[in-house]
Amino acid sequence: MRGSQGIDRTDADAIAGEGVEWSARLARLRTNEWRTPIFFEIVSQEIAARTGARRPTVLDIGCGLGFDNEIQYQQALSTQAGRFIGIEPDRAIDPPKLFTEVYHTSLEKAPIAPGSVDVAYAVMVLEHVSDPAAFWSRLREILAPGGVFVAFSVNGAHWFAPIARFMSIIKLKSKYLDLLQGKLGTERYEDYPVYYRTNTPRQIRRHTRQFRAVRTDLFGPAGNVASYAPGPLQPIVRAVDSLTYRLLGQSPNIAIRAER
Repeated sequence: MRGSQGIDRTDADAIAGEGVEWSARLARLRTNEWRTPIFFEIVSQEIAARTGARRPTVLDIGCGLGFDNEIQYQQALSTQAGRFIGIEPDRAIDPPKLFTEVYHTSLEKAPIAPGSVDVAYAVMVLEHVSDPAAFWSRLREILAPGGVFVAFSVNGAHWFAPIARFMSIIKLKSKYLDLLQGKLGTERYEDYPVYYRTNTPRQIRRHTRQFRAVRTDLFGPAGNVASYAPGPLQPIVRAVDSLTYRLLGQSPNIAIRAER
């Protein structure tokens, strides 16, 4: 769907709770405005909407390197949370000292009580989920009634995703990124196996039937994946990406909002 807004399943209360600001912020994400502050505003708004007599319990899935690699935004979210839980599967990473508790494991194995989380979020994590059925089932279990999960990830229907997946399978992804961006852990971000099993609207609908309201939006300006190509090839990649967007309407990223 060109324009890429999709309210997949909702009801009147969910529409009222979501508000118009979600759409306005997603519109900004389709420009060249940098994504992280907008991601932060969206998550912060969800926390504020659930703040009353007590501050909400907030869960950061993949918390180790900050909020989209920015600790300042994670710090700001921690001041809104009553209980701030972090999940970081990579034991080599020591998350910032902002959390009430941190679990070095997957979401599925973390000892979080059912119905105890008001807002959960994941930034560039879903592409690494190998068992989406287990992930979404556990997520719904730990969310409180009316609790919400917000995620920002790679659009699995964009042409970039199968290329990245293929390079990961044949063990070339890390070597390529070493050559392009520098040594792992010092000059570039960590890279983990990618699966793209819950990264399209169709895949997400399949696993979220028990949620009260689910929304998916595609975003990201055409051409921004060119940064993953060597310098001389970037204009070509940018042109190809712009052409495929005009023909297929597939932006490189996806935003998900699922309310229990």
